[in-house]
Amino acid sequence: MKKKLLTTLLALSMALTLLPATALAEGEEDAAGETAAVTFPVNEGSTCEALVESIPESLVTAGGTVTINAASGQADVSYVTVTLSPAAVETLYNSGKPAAAAIETDLGTVRLSDEAIASLRRQLPGTNGVELAVFWNADAIRMARGLVSDAEAYTVEVADMELTDLTDGVLLTFPTQIAGPAVFQVNGDGTYEALEAVAGSGVVNFSTGSLATFVVAPKSEADKLLPPSDGEPDENPDETPDENPDETPDGNPDETPDDKPDEKPEEPLPFTDVAEDAWYVNEVRYVYEKGMMRGDGSETLFNPNGDTTRAMIVAILYRLEGEPAAGVSMFTDVKAGSWYADAVSWAAAHGIVNGRSATEFAPGDPITRQELASILYRYAGSFKGCDVTARAELSSYPDADAISAYAKDAMAWANAQGLVTGSNGMLNPRGSAIRAQSAAILMRFCENVGK
Repeated sequence: MKKKLLTTLLALSMALTLLPATALAEGEEDAAGETAAVTFPVNEGSTCEALVESIPESLVTAGGTVTINAASGQADVSYVTVTLSPAAVETLYNSGKPAAAAIETDLGTVRLSDEAIASLRRQLPGTNGVELAVFWNADAIRMARGLVSDAEAYTVEVADMELTDLTDGVLLTFPTQIAGPAVFQVNGDGTYEALEAVAGSGVVNFSTGSLATFVVAPKSEADKLLPPSDGEPDENPDETPDENPDETPDGNPDETPDDKPDEKPEEPLPFTDVAEDAWYVNEVRYVYEKGMMRGDGSETLFNPNGDTTRAMIVAILYRLEGEPAAGVSMFTDVKAGSWYADAVSWAAAHGIVNGRSATEFAPGDPITRQELASILYRYAGSFKGCDVTARAELSSYPDADAISAYAKDAMAWANAQGLVTGSNGMLNPRGSAIRAQSAAILMRFCENVGK
């Protein structure tokens, strides 16, 4: 089946796109005078939200492909959501004889196979439809550019649903400015997996069995992203050890070398998913040795690419303060006796955190970058008494207007302190902070602000 997907991909790439030349533009009618009904509830700044309200049944044939133009034409879009209404999904499902859907967006094209449509339809009950998100992943770009000369990264996901391990997968087309591009899927442990891809004129086409984050990088530098193959020989297999292993460099075996023999070597981290050459290894070591962050669900897994939740951040600050006595939480979703209950109660009592509402804290929700900045801002200023008057000018960031009113001062302060900085020219204030990023932010905070 993988060969079948690649064959399809090669055929489609002849046109340098996954879609045939008959793809409909917004408002353009097919031969029968019908097209998918697409509206744009939000189309401003860097965000575009499209709603596919209905699809004419005449466009759907079993095993065929329905083209849906959800591209707004808005410049500088970095975050796209396309919602297929329940009615649109049912039409594509076609009473058990589904058609594929090729969804064109401002960031690229996502072709959901008929198998993918059937899977989404099974998960449809109780939802408001299928919400597909495609966005420019600045965090993944920054991580990859720490290893290779240039990189682009896109995340494709479906809210509250899963598309994984598909046999007849998802075909993706993304624009690229990288010459000789290769595509890599980012795994949950932060490693990269090479995918078969076909480059066209300014685009790259590839197939996948699961939705994830995908990095586009120069093919010539692929070895910098991929782990060495098993059984790789030593660089010098025939090299023998020194004839005099006890002899010091100057040839005097009784003379102590000028190093520090009593200095203990650095203890290895207990986390099997934090590579020694990962960009965040020093940051993880710092927060681990300070007792600020621990394993995520396991003593041996840090989960560097996992979400940092609101409860985690509050617990970290609570540990920094020596876990003082705390009262009863006012939030109904903070269960008494839970590992974060005292931390939330303490932080709320000192004005360090606010709830999502008067009664809801949402401890398990991923913390956004602007929420993290706000919590550190209040912790540093109101609680620790640090100087928090520094402000950076954020108007140069295209998505500065996406910062919520409550977080504007905090984000300007955090940016001035180098805690929350832009990536690929974007602040991404509403994006989540993964655990590796949180470790880096917390280390910089402790060293530069809270010392």
